[in-house]
Amino acid sequence: MNKEILSGSFLAHDSGMSVIKNGELIKTIIFERLTREKHEGGFLIDSFLSELSKTELDSVSFSQFLKHDNDDHIHAIKKEVKDALDREVNLDIQYSDHHLCHAYCGYYTSKFDDALCIVMDGNGSAFKDKMITETESVYTFRNHKFDKVIFKKYISVDNFKKIYHKINNLKIDWSCINVEDIIKILDEDISIGQVYEYLCILMGMSGHDAGKLMGLSQYKNHKSKLPEGYNSLEWINKVDASYIVQKKLEDRVFNIVEEHIDKTGIKNVILTGGIFLNCVSNYNLVKKFPDLNIHVDPMCSDNGISIGNALISYTKKYGESPTRIEGSYHGSSEPLNEIKSFGCSYKTNITYSDVVDLLINGEIIALYQGKSEVGQRSLGNRSLLFDPRVSNGKTIVNKIKRRENYRPFAASILLEYSHDWFNLKTLDESPTMSYALEAKQKSLEQVPSVIHVDGTSRIQTVTEKQNYHFYNLIHEFYKKTNVPMLLNTSFNLAGEPLVETIQDAVNVMHRSNLKYVYLPEINLLLFK
Repeated sequence: MNKEILSGSFLAHDSGMSVIKNGELIKTIIFERLTREKHEGGFLIDSFLSELSKTELDSVSFSQFLKHDNDDHIHAIKKEVKDALDREVNLDIQYSDHHLCHAYCGYYTSKFDDALCIVMDGNGSAFKDKMITETESVYTFRNHKFDKVIFKKYISVDNFKKIYHKINNLKIDWSCINVEDIIKILDEDISIGQVYEYLCILMGMSGHDAGKLMGLSQYKNHKSKLPEGYNSLEWINKVDASYIVQKKLEDRVFNIVEEHIDKTGIKNVILTGGIFLNCVSNYNLVKKFPDLNIHVDPMCSDNGISIGNALISYTKKYGESPTRIEGSYHGSSEPLNEIKSFGCSYKTNITYSDVVDLLINGEIIALYQGKSEVGQRSLGNRSLLFDPRVSNGKTIVNKIKRRENYRPFAASILLEYSHDWFNLKTLDESPTMSYALEAKQKSLEQVPSVIHVDGTSRIQTVTEKQNYHFYNLIHEFYKKTNVPMLLNTSFNLAGEPLVETIQDAVNVMHRSNLKYVYLPEINLLLFK
C-alpha cells in the first residue's frame, strides 16, 4: 500500500499544496503560479480537486493559517470536495502550527541529525481565540525526529492590526521627513518581520517587498552611487531608514541565535521563516559565528508551509520519518518529449556552445527546464541569464524585468571556482542563493553586473549533480571566457510570479523584449 499525504496550506498569502508519497516529496504547487497573481492566498478548490483526483488517497491534511477557523466554512469545504469526488474522502482539518510547519520543512531540507531550528517571520498561527500570534520560535530536533519547543515569542493580534491601520493611513513626504521619527512609529510591540513589512508600506511599496529594502540598505555608505531616478533626498532618506531596520533585524537574529546555542550547546543551526530570505543578514551571521554549522531552508518563505504540514502529517499518520528533501526543484513540470513551436519560431539541435555565443553577443537567454523552483530563488530551471562581464548589465536586464535599477542581480557560479571569486568564509557551498557574499578583487574587476554597490553578491554555487544542464552551460561559458559564472535572475516580469509552464514562458517573451527561451532537455531554442 502506498503511504501518501496531500497537504494544503490555505493562507492569507502564498497558499499551496504538497504531495508526499512513501516518505518522499513528490510535488509542491504554489497557487500564485496557477493564477498568475503574486502571493495568491486562500483555497483554490478546482486545483485542489484536480490534484486529489490523481491520487488514491482516503485522507487529506489541511493546514490553516489561523489556529481556529469558522465551522461553517470548514463544513462547506468538506461538502464541496466530497460532492466533486466519486469516492469517500476523510478531510482531516489538522491545525499544524505555522512555525512548526516552517521548522519541519527546514529540518528535512538539512543534513543534520541533531539541530537547533530557529523560525522568525512577520507572524504565524494565532492562539487563545486569536488574541496572540507567534512571531519567533525555537525548536530542537534529535535523531531524525522532532524533539521539543524551547522558546516562543508572541505578540498581540490587536496591537499589530492597530499599527497596520495607522501605517496605512499615514501620508509621508520622504523628501523632508526626519528618519528617526519614522523609526519611532515602528518601535512598537511588533515583530521584526512586521517592522520590515510596515516600512515597505510607508515607502509606497507592497508589504511583501522586503527584498527591496534589503537592497536599499546596502547603499548606506554609497549614496552617491544611487542610480538615476533614485538619487534624490527622498531616496537618501529611504536608504537611511532601510539601513536602520536592517541592523535591527540583524541584531535580533544574532541575539536569538547566540542565546539558544548557549542554552543548548547545539552547533547545528537551521534558519527558516521569511526573515531568513534576508541574505545580507544570513552572511553576517556566518561571519559572526564561524564555529556554527548553518543551514538556511531553501523554502523558508510561506511557499514551504504545505511541505512542512505534509511532513508533520506523514510522521503522525505512518509513525516514520520522511526522506530528506534535496534542494528546491519540487514544483510542476510538463513533458517536453517532442519538438514543438509553442507558437514561436524555433531552432533545433541547439548546443550549449550555441547558447553561450548568444550570451557573449549580449543577449538575455531564458532557461526553462524540469521542475520549477519552490520558493523565492530561481536556480537554473526558470532563470533569465546574462553575461556578468557587461558593465551596464544591470540596466540591460532591468529593461526586460521592468524592475528598480537599485536592485542587485545574483550570480550562478561553478562550485569548484567559487572560493576563487567570492569569500565564502566557513561555508563549503551556497547552492540556494541564501547569502550575499563579499566579492574578491577579480570579481570586482571582471563581473560588475553581479556585484552590488557594497561589493557583495548573492551567489548560487552549481554542481553537475545538482543541475546537469545549467552546470554544463556555465562550464561552456567558462571555456570561452575564463569566467565560471552567469548573471541569474528569476524568469518573470516585475510584480509577477515565477513562470511555471512553457506557455507562461512564451507569454513573458511576447510581452517583453526577451528574444530567446532555451529548452536544454530537447535542445530547442524558441525565439521571436
